[in-house]
Amino acid sequence: MTGNMQLELLLNDPQLDPGLKSIAGKVSRGERVSEEDGLYLFENAPLAYTGILANFIREKRHGDQTYFNRNFHIEPTNVCLYTCTFCSYSRLIKKAGRGLGVFHRRYHGHRQEL
Repeated sequence: MTGNMQLELLLNDPQLDPGLKSIAGKVSRGERVSEEDGLYLFENAPLAYTGILANFIREKRHGDQTYFNRNFHIEPTNVCLYTCTFCSYSRLIKKAGRGLGVFHRRYHGHRQEL
């Protein structure tokens, strides 16, 4: 079942909470969800409901393609040479003074614990 079909089922459900139905309508029309709407979803929506909304937006933007990035590694520093678009914490090498560093003993100790 596509995200569009799932969202239509939600919008046509007579038992759906009016606040949740309003948010689903915004998503269906491509409108931005407000901070208040987000809080309402957090406090009142089942996880599957939020997933249906997210899947609808994903399918609308990207079709039936989904990508996952799963990795686990210890970063001894957040100073980096690269500008990866998915990275939210690195500092470029020219701003290394503002970056974080971990001493080698501490790093190797954590690595051994894993």
